Amino acid sequence: MFLLLVGHCFSKAILKSNPFSECTDDKIWDPMNIEEGVGIDTKIFSLGPNEFACMRGSFALESKDKFIAYTGNESSRLQFSNPFYLNPQTQDMDIIKLTCADNTASCKIQAATVLETIFRKTEHENSHMIGLFTTRSHVKFGYEGEIKIDDNYNNLLTIVTLGSYKRTLKYKADDPDLTGMTFNQTESQPNENYGYCLGLQPSLDPTETHKTQVKAKYNVTIDEDKSSDERECLIELEKTYVFPNDVVAASKEEVEENSKKYNFEIAPPSPTPQQTPQQTPQQTPQQTPQETPKQTQKPPKLSKFTLIIIISISCALVLLIVIFVIYVIIQRRKDVTKSDASIAQQLI
Repeated sequence: MFLLLVGHCFSKAILKSNPFSECTDDKIWDPMNIEEGVGIDTKIFSLGPNEFACMRGSFALESKDKFIAYTGNESSRLQFSNPFYLNPQTQDMDIIKLTCADNTASCKIQAATVLETIFRKTEHENSHMIGLFTTRSHVKFGYEGEIKIDDNYNNLLTIVTLGSYKRTLKYKADDPDLTGMTFNQTESQPNENYGYCLGLQPSLDPTETHKTQVKAKYNVTIDEDKSSDERECLIELEKTYVFPNDVVAASKEEVEENSKKYNFEIAPPSPTPQQTPQQTPQQTPQQTPQETPKQTQKPPKLSKFTLIIIISISCALVLLIVIFVIYVIIQRRKDVTKSDASIAQQLI
């Protein structure tokens, strides 16, 4: 939407042919404010059956209803269903016309001006402008930008922020010559701004710095003011997008996919861990285990059957012993008798 001239200012849009006769000048919403300079704004269109809205510029669009966007020039017209991003200037087009998808129904569409992504390298220009769009309530972005006026070289991150509450946009660079131009719905001022919809682009003014080139790191901090009045916002909150380069239109899914390639967010510093005083552990006195007296095991009681067997065996053993003793006595007596008989014979 905005082209950087000699590294430090945006050009006013060049009016192109209007293919829609119904979009007369008095019906065209032009937040760029052609007569006064650059502007940033957002607007919700409430369209009834067969009604339409006309606007000029590059926009992020969102609706809970189905809608159709048209753009074109004298030679052609283009039609898009529910586009999230529109940048007709890439095809030498200018005016955008919005209608409800169902011409018998009503719809509400929110449009917000954006700074488009430009990757362009020609004999007379070398631009690397990344267009970031965010609805985050509290966020910080960082980038290293560079401008060389003599070479028409620009490497910058531009930002538009939008929300349902007013917000503050703060810019800080490590080289003051790389100034931050911020834009809102009414006026532009350096370094800081406050409003529902804000835009920022770093710049270099050689008339003030007497420099024709600068390279510096810069941060952009956005903080929402919850004490301000709340406004209706159809565009999804707490999101950050980076628009694709050199396209007339893109769906939300296409913009989300393109955004995955970039991450300029600066994470807040982690809180310094505080040491918690540790208490000296107190030893719990341990009781000396006392020996458990061992119980004398009583012999198991024998069953009657076992007793009978034991008694029987005992009696048998006793009987055998008695028989053995009797046998021994008898044998001895026999031996004595034989001995006496032998002696008697010898005497005879």
